[in-house]
Amino acid sequence: MALQDSRFQQAYKTHLLPEQRREVLRALREVLDPSTTLGEVIDAAEALGWGEPFGEMNLAEIAEALLESPTQAEPAPEPAPAPEPEVEPEAVVPEQLSLDTPAADEDDEEEIEPPKVAKKKAAKKVAKKKVTKKVAKKKASKKVAKKKAAKKVTKKKAAKKVTKKKAAKKVAKKKAAKKVAKKKAAKKVTKKKAAKKVTKKKVAKKKTAAKKKTAAKKKTAAKKKTATKKKTATKKKTAAKKKTAAKKKTATKKKAAKKKTATKKKAAKKKTATKKKAAKKKTTKRKR
Repeated sequence: MALQDSRFQQAYKTHLLPEQRREVLRALREVLDPSTTLGEVIDAAEALGWGEPFGEMNLAEIAEALLESPTQAEPAPEPAPAPEPEVEPEAVVPEQLSLDTPAADEDDEEEIEPPKVAKKKAAKKVAKKKVTKKVAKKKASKKVAKKKAAKKVTKKKAAKKVTKKKAAKKVAKKKAAKKVAKKKAAKKVTKKKAAKKVTKKKVAKKKTAAKKKTAAKKKTAAKKKTATKKKTATKKKTAAKKKTAAKKKTATKKKAAKKKTATKKKAAKKKTATKKKAAKKKTTKRKR
């Protein structure tokens, strides 16, 4: 049973839905004009509740259903003719049969038709009139339906135009609001940039002032260092000069002392030599 249900669903999807779409398109074909657009056809299908199923059809199927000639379409069932009234057949007299000979005059050929044939012709005429009336009614109803569909299409077009205008106005308002917002944002950005530039200039000025101060401090410190260095150098030079002068003085003093000691030693040696000589002379004199 499940297989049969699935097959039935597949057959339903593959056969019934396309046929229903084609019938809807054929019904629309009778209402729409050749100058109608594809958008109007889709709008009419949506009005009939067949907007979504048309999304599964391709262009070939839509064109085949819309451009199909009336001869290819299935003919509408003709109305059944009205039942003919039964007429009892009249008895034929043998004398009349004998009169209907080929040698009769031409006036006899134009005799009045029998009542059966006349009734059949009258019935056919009535049926034709009924068919023509039905066709006329169908044509009138088709014209009314076309007019209604055209009015609906025009109303939809007008509504679409109104909605488009409203949407365009909304879009224009949104664009204007966006432009105003962009201008405000740009002004804010320019203000922020200007403030940043001012702050940067202030910071740069502060930095330059601090750099100048540090440079001046460094210069003064360097000058002080150079002055102290010069002072220490001069002090060292004077101390070295004093040391050398003192050394020279001590050296000269030592030399003078050495000379004095040498002269004293020489004088003492001379004295001792002279004393020795005098003593020798005395001894020599005594010995004599």
